[in-house]
Amino acid sequence: MRVLSNLAVKKLCFCSLLFPSAGRKWNIAGTNVRSEPLSFVKSAGAKTVCLHDYQKDIMRRLSEEWLTHRSVMVQMPTGTGKTHVLAAVVSSFLTDGKRTVWIVAHRRELVAQIEETVAKYGTSLTDGCIRVMSIQWLTRHYDDVVEKPELVIIDEAHHAQARTYRILWSRCPEAKFLGLTATPCRMGRSGFTDLFDSLVCSWSVAEFIRKGWLSSFDYVSIRANSREQRLIDSLEKRGADGDYQIREMNDVLNRHTSIERLYRSVLEYADEIGRASCRERV
Repeated sequence: MRVLSNLAVKKLCFCSLLFPSAGRKWNIAGTNVRSEPLSFVKSAGAKTVCLHDYQKDIMRRLSEEWLTHRSVMVQMPTGTGKTHVLAAVVSSFLTDGKRTVWIVAHRRELVAQIEETVAKYGTSLTDGCIRVMSIQWLTRHYDDVVEKPELVIIDEAHHAQARTYRILWSRCPEAKFLGLTATPCRMGRSGFTDLFDSLVCSWSVAEFIRKGWLSSFDYVSIRANSREQRLIDSLEKRGADGDYQIREMNDVLNRHTSIERLYRSVLEYADEIGRASCRERV
């Protein structure tokens, strides 16, 4: 993660915008980070897992928010270990005597990744206490899942405005909710305050880079008047969450000419970064 940490950053781009719903105030929990890692042990014989300082802080502030709020969203930049925080929260929740946890993701690939990480924390996936499911599967099988959860965790929670996710709150009226995302915002400018009562933010990308946890990077974008930008501007359809529709993007953008130009750009800029990285190491 630190390969490019000494390279000059030409343009740092990070967006963490929040568009609150009208008439509601979103409680944003402050940060107060200490530098020592946390040794987290589920139970006797289970693997000891050391969380980083910022992950420990997120867990502490999440616990505080749950004292007064049922539904909490946690924001952490990509690459800072949201899934490890998820696994540690699940392990802690079960250790406290709670019984059932649902973890909901929007892709099957994420389900497998989450299951693997949770298992590393010594948490059993075979006793029925933890169900890791895609939202597509859960939507079709609500009646097949007999025991209702006491905790629902939504991975990539910026998708939560979609109807398939929103129904979770009415289906699980007694459960606590945790939403994890790197980007608590939607292109449709709709907020999340009707679903989540509080937002817990980690450090910014710039702070993670400054402390050496994330690499510095160059941001390369298409030109404003380019053919690619005009194709993007031509996209008309939006999903329930305000984002582009995958099918239309595939039809319009997944073409040989666009892919060829993208490939050439990757070769050009990645080769330049590779040479700079080699010079740094020398």
